[in-house]
Amino acid sequence: MSISNSIVKNAAERAGFIQNNVLDIAYEMNIDELYQIKTRLITSVNNLSNSVTEAFSLSNRLDRIRSFVLITGKMLECRDYLQLVNKLRITDTSKLMEEIDELTNLLMINSGSLN
Repeated sequence: MSISNSIVKNAAERAGFIQNNVLDIAYEMNIDELYQIKTRLITSVNNLSNSVTEAFSLSNRLDRIRSFVLITGKMLECRDYLQLVNKLRITDTSKLMEEIDELTNLLMINSGSLN
């Protein structure tokens, strides 16, 4: 399955956007680390942009699907913490959650698992 460079670039740009914005939110948090929200947000997006680019470069379809599923799992975890940040009214994360949804859909479609 051939994946165009524009799709890879789009996914990497989205991943970079998500990564940068989540890190901005996490580093600005001045709340008690009772739920370790800050740490978990940082961990969930750690090296995201590189992971997405590397996943697209895998030639083995099964390896690519595994990588996309792992990235999607991290994104869904990140989305859950962003929902908590939203509910605690720390900041509005709705646009960022939409970006995560779009990136996970892009990964699943291009892994071939939804084809």
